[in-house]
Amino acid sequence: MDAYWSEIITFLVTAGSSWGMITTKIKNQEKEIEELKGQIDEMRKDHDLVIRIDTKVDSLADMMKEMKQIIETKRSKK
Repeated sequence: MDAYWSEIITFLVTAGSSWGMITTKIKNQEKEIEELKGQIDEMRKDHDLVIRIDTKVDSLADMMKEMKQIIETKRSKK
């Protein structure tokens, strides 16, 4: 009878330890996920900024081409 209670107590201690380890791992993974979400949001903002810069650079390049054409046509008229 004494061995029976010893086995039950051992099982409960083992199950409690396992439960504690599992919940700790889950909490750590949840923290990691939140950190990764924050990093993704920062990268998304950076990506949007790069797209806006690229668009502005393209429009500046187009304006420079137009100005170059205007200058060349004025030179050719002279």
